[in-house]
Amino acid sequence: MVAPVNAGGATCAGAAGCDVALSLVHVTNGTGGFEWQPVAKSQFGFYYGGFYAQRNFFPDLTNPAVVKPNIGFGGPGAANSTTNNRAIQQGTIDWNQTFWRNPQYGALVLITQVSYLTRAPWFVAAGAPKNAHLTMGFVSLRYVLP
Repeated sequence: MVAPVNAGGATCAGAAGCDVALSLVHVTNGTGGFEWQPVAKSQFGFYYGGFYAQRNFFPDLTNPAVVKPNIGFGGPGAANSTTNNRAIQQGTIDWNQTFWRNPQYGALVLITQVSYLTRAPWFVAAGAPKNAHLTMGFVSLRYVLP
């Protein structure tokens, strides 16, 4: 984030008397999973991933209003705050089924996958849902070259 700050004893007003300070948005995430092959032609996978981003906002010193609006990431009332993600989580299950395999000619594989995803923003407008949920599906029939 680029934050406006008072420069050298001057008061930041508009672009005059302002300097900038860089400030990071701290993020934590992780992904894990395992795969299992009970028989030679079937493979199952189970995966989970999560993401969390901390807030990093400050008053907009360049705004002439008496009560300064917030700018930055995740600040209450900031213009883009509903698009700033606080947390995202996703669980996925997949199944790969090999119908036919030949070392000389390749393989024919059906890949199916289902994922469930949740998203929670830092700011939610009154009357809006506090988070979003999505179930996704994916199916692919692939010919794998030898």
